[in-house]
Amino acid sequence: MFICSKVDDIPKRRTVQWPNNTKTSLDGYQMLNIVDLLSSKTFPSFGVSLLTDGNLGVGGFGEGYYFCSNQEPERYVLADIGDNHQVIAIKIYYRLSHPELVQNLKVSVGKKLQDLELDNSFCAYREGNPKGNTTLEVLYCESAMTGRYIKVAMLNTSIGQFFCFCELQIFGSNKTVINIVIFRYNSVYNYLV
Repeated sequence: MFICSKVDDIPKRRTVQWPNNTKTSLDGYQMLNIVDLLSSKTFPSFGVSLLTDGNLGVGGFGEGYYFCSNQEPERYVLADIGDNHQVIAIKIYYRLSHPELVQNLKVSVGKKLQDLELDNSFCAYREGNPKGNTTLEVLYCESAMTGRYIKVAMLNTSIGQFFCFCELQIFGSNKTVINIVIFRYNSVYNYLV
């Protein structure tokens, strides 16, 4: 979990060097910068940092190409995008040879980590294996969501199953969303700045 006790503990933004042919927009929305990533336990040499290294190595089985969790009941990746942004979709690149390693995906979006467990954090769900002969999948939120944390979890699978994929991209508005509270009317409004 991300628990920050002081300003110095907040993760610093990092720059991801994407390959020149990588699209950084989706339906007019920009790819959002991922500040930090956490995951359930990972298989040795297949850490969560590989999800933002720009290597779309979707074919081979080798170290340095993709993230892979251990075989445990709860398998997930948690992304921090630094501030509250409007989130529209996530894009996942995975290995064509093993689509079963990204089955039954649930995407949640929350302003705080605790929000990710609430029913209203639901963004998207895909049952079963990815459809078609492809290594790329876009999961659109049912409606635009506002949040800082995005959780991609693999649900309802056997304990012996790994959770593995190559890259994770998050799309939405690159403008920060702030809550403005008007005490006179006791209402909360979201604004893009």
